[in-house]
Amino acid sequence: MTAANYASVLSVLVFCLCSQCDGADAGSGELNSIEWLDSQSQSHPLYVIDGEPLLYFGQSTLSYTRRSFVSNTRTFEIKRTPEGALLILRPKSEFPDLRSRQNSSLEGAYLTGDYSTSPPSVKFAHSPEKYSYWDLPNDAGPIANKNDLGKSAYLAKGDRPIVFDDEFPNGPAECRPIVLSFERKEQFHLKSRPTSGMVDYPRLVSIKAIFAQSARNDPSREPRPPYGSVELIEGSLYASGDSTPKSKEPKSKDAPPVDFRCRTFELRETANGTQILTRPRAVPHTPIKPSKSYDLDGCFLSVDDSGSQPTLKFTLKPETGSNWRVTVGVGLEAAIENLSNPDRKFYLGVDRTPTHFVDTKTNLYFAGYRLVLSRNPTDKFSVREDDPRDGP
Repeated sequence: MTAANYASVLSVLVFCLCSQCDGADAGSGELNSIEWLDSQSQSHPLYVIDGEPLLYFGQSTLSYTRRSFVSNTRTFEIKRTPEGALLILRPKSEFPDLRSRQNSSLEGAYLTGDYSTSPPSVKFAHSPEKYSYWDLPNDAGPIANKNDLGKSAYLAKGDRPIVFDDEFPNGPAECRPIVLSFERKEQFHLKSRPTSGMVDYPRLVSIKAIFAQSARNDPSREPRPPYGSVELIEGSLYASGDSTPKSKEPKSKDAPPVDFRCRTFELRETANGTQILTRPRAVPHTPIKPSKSYDLDGCFLSVDDSGSQPTLKFTLKPETGSNWRVTVGVGLEAAIENLSNPDRKFYLGVDRTPTHFVDTKTNLYFAGYRLVLSRNPTDKFSVREDDPRDGP
């Protein structure tokens, strides 16, 4: 064995040992996201969604069957070796407090070329393999997989759209698979990532309202989706409905513009119940203009029972009306009950009268159904732990 071959084998052994002994912690390499650049130099990050590497293209209006997902991450550790760069998935470096999510099983896995498919694709390997090494651009350029096939293969965008449900901040999201191409030299660049997620907020969730079946089938009311993401819009809580292009809406519709929508909340467990806090500043995007919602960060969702008709309110400190019974889990649907007064039970409900808005980022109309208090547990909610950055 030559000295060069010995060094190569030793290098692979060292990386295998490191990944097996300390897979849950990031190594000493650089932490980056991998972003594809389109013809207008717009970035589209490479996400790993429930273990599948996909390019994120933003809001989708395609009529494809929509998929749901549990986990998404875009943090890779880059380790440079004489054989090439290793791209190592690091979901726990991005979100160290969420260790039970599906991507966690790929902590420390290596992005690897897979030439058993047509076209060639990528996969994750738990130790470096022959096709786990890459040539990376210094700034922007193609990312080439190092192989022994006599011709270079490059990371490229696949053609098959994949549409995910509206767990992403701006509604249903279109993604494309990542493939290897022997011809296309598409442009990518690496973007530095922070070394940890939003660990100041230990339990972040998203909430969806499940509209009651009777309301969905009521012919006297306008059609509405079976569920809607609970959002903080202009200082109030709404369950959002479907979006439609602004050009297709009646010109006379009075719809105020909205440039900031927050779907991230924090749960805090206490001896008296669960507290629900608004967390608009736990996500990376900030409002372009002053926003009532952005100023409500860290406020408690509470019940004001002082008048004849109880109402929802936000408080800076927890009060008697700030305790709720909340069921958390993927696929679970249950009423959210306020625990402030055992003699007068109140539940979160959804007002069936829509308020229309225009999302200034997408130029789409959408309907919001205001959250209210109800004496009956008619409306159910799905509450699930979410990534601190609230998706892409």
